[in-house]
Amino acid sequence: MPITINGSGTVTGISVGGLPDGIVDTDMIAANAVTAAKSSGRHTYQKHTQVNLDTGSLTSATITGIPNNAVIIKLFFQRYSIDGNNTSNVLRLRFGAGSIDTGSNYSWGNFRTNSTDRTDQSNALNSGDGNANDNDFMSIIEKASTGHVHIYNGVVTIERATDSGGADEGGWFTRGRFTDLRNGNEQERRQYSHTGRWRNIGVINQIQIFNGGYEYDESARVVCCYQTGDYE
Repeated sequence: MPITINGSGTVTGISVGGLPDGIVDTDMIAANAVTAAKSSGRHTYQKHTQVNLDTGSLTSATITGIPNNAVIIKLFFQRYSIDGNNTSNVLRLRFGAGSIDTGSNYSWGNFRTNSTDRTDQSNALNSGDGNANDNDFMSIIEKASTGHVHIYNGVVTIERATDSGGADEGGWFTRGRFTDLRNGNEQERRQYSHTGRWRNIGVINQIQIFNGGYEYDESARVVCCYQTGDYE
């Protein structure tokens, strides 16, 4: 087919792959023209949903509809706070595909910085809590402080590292970092860190967020984003 320049400003007759290498640069690509499906494996984070937790009645929330090919999931917690004096169930997660897993498949290790001293290593870190694969939830912030006036901002990243050899060969790995935004003096520099593992060989398409049974406060909300990939 001959190449024809039409009066309408279009060009016809160019075959697939007919343009010389390097002729198309970023300026020639329209804004938002490259979708995730056409990105040839180059994946970016997509916002899935935002859940407003402080409704006056919620004590837990479940995010559903996460794509089965998600390999990294991020939960951005903003002004996370609970309306109750509970120090052992501040922020917990469960995962699942089709239904939430409540089996003994979660393990974690948490710690926080001490709010009273930033220079002495013996005082700078407080051991948090840990669990070795025998509980039915993932603890993110646990036994943090007395009172319910704490407000946390932070992010939890959930990454797929499953293996067809079985749950003991891999799983989904979690890490989290939070800052206590409570008004006051030394409390403002308290940091919380988390690492964990969910023993599972499947996908995650839903996540449960819960605490010890208290309603949420302080306009608490969570934003869920994900990144897809060719995992298998």
